[in-house]
Amino acid sequence: MKTPYYVIHKKEMEQNLGSLKKALDKYWMKSMIGYSFKTNSLPWIITFMKYHGSLAEVVSEDEYALAKKLGYRVDEIIYNGLAKSK
Repeated sequence: MKTPYYVIHKKEMEQNLGSLKKALDKYWMKSMIGYSFKTNSLPWIITFMKYHGSLAEVVSEDEYALAKKLGYRVDEIIYNGLAKSK
């Protein structure tokens, strides 16, 4: 039995993100992209998304701590979820 793994195509991610930004700029000029840490919290992907201008979207203290550790400022973090702490 083989171990499952992710295959990440950086060039494809860049192209897809570029297409998304282009569509948002055309139809919703005041939009922002936020990357959900819950979706995939691999530091490489988070750093990639941050480099390309995405905000951090977090729902837990652990995700918030990860965002801070990876260089997000407080004003670059979207807080979601039901319970919020300090």
